[in-house]
Amino acid sequence: NAVMQDGHKAQQEALKAQQDAALEQMKKGHDAQLKALKRSSEAQLTAVKEGHENELSSLKESQSGQLSALKEAQSRQLDSVKESNNNKLEALKKSQSAQLTSLKQSQEDRLTAMKNAQDAELKQLKASLKAQEEAAAAGADSIQKAAFGSAIGGKAGMAGLLSILNASDEDFQKIVDSINTAGFSVDDFMKKMEGSGHSM
Repeated sequence: NAVMQDGHKAQQEALKAQQDAALEQMKKGHDAQLKALKRSSEAQLTAVKEGHENELSSLKESQSGQLSALKEAQSRQLDSVKESNNNKLEALKKSQSAQLTSLKQSQEDRLTAMKNAQDAELKQLKASLKAQEEAAAAGADSIQKAAFGSAIGGKAGMAGLLSILNASDEDFQKIVDSINTAGFSVDDFMKKMEGSGHSM
């Protein structure tokens, strides 16, 4: 019995040693699996992180490109509006310049027409005065002619009137030009003559 008990005890101890060794081996295997799983998880996490970073970088580049394109489009649009406004302003300046030129030409034409009309009126006035003098002084002597001249032009203006009536066309034109330059018109002269009681 003692031998059998010793044999059973030895078997039990051997079995226990085997179980302990197997358990230790399983524990080592589990630790290795856990480490491998951890490394795999860390690698996956790193890969996911890198993927997110790449996506963010790509998104930033895309947004930056879109922003640059938008800025360029706005700049081109602003340049187009500026050019359009400049063209409108230039067209307005040309239109105003053309209007001013036309107005200036119109005024010059009117002044020329008025000057020509005044010249014609003065020449007509000269001819009329000379005709009146000749009609009134027909057959009269120099004293009577002077009296007629005084009656038409007044005592103070008699000499000047006779000078005008006897002036050449060239001298008469100089008188006309002097009157126009001085701002004196035929209408003013006619009014003064009518005011003095002499009807033209």
